[in-house]
Amino acid sequence: MGVKSRNMLIGIAMALYVVSLTLPTVAPFSDNVSTESGWWAFQYGWHALVSFVPREVDWWVFAGAWVVNPLVWVAAVSILTGRRRTAAFAAWAGVVLCMPVLIRFYGIIVGHTGYWCWLASAALLALGSCVPWATSGETDVKTQ
Repeated sequence: MGVKSRNMLIGIAMALYVVSLTLPTVAPFSDNVSTESGWWAFQYGWHALVSFVPREVDWWVFAGAWVVNPLVWVAAVSILTGRRRTAAFAAWAGVVLCMPVLIRFYGIIVGHTGYWCWLASAALLALGSCVPWATSGETDVKTQ
């Protein structure tokens, strides 16, 4: 695959990531009427990350989930610059860290597209990290 395909993959993944910040991500209250956006979840995760409570399982889940955000950014830049191993590590670690949130809070996130777009952005980059992309000097069209 060439540079255009690689750039398209990164563009789609990052668009999904940005969209996930605006879409409903979680309904923290049992009535499921009040939903919060991905931006709220981003801020909440940051708050959990800086409020270290090692005995709380939820702290580990929220803090781990917040770490997915910079991992997605690192994976995108790494794919763009041709660092496949770094991209693979960051993106697959991001996918893995998305899973505890789904397991622990399934009932309050499963119906909200923001979570799925966030997970899809990491998963798309993870899959993209497995593809041997062309370097920036090559084109998509093979010359004869």
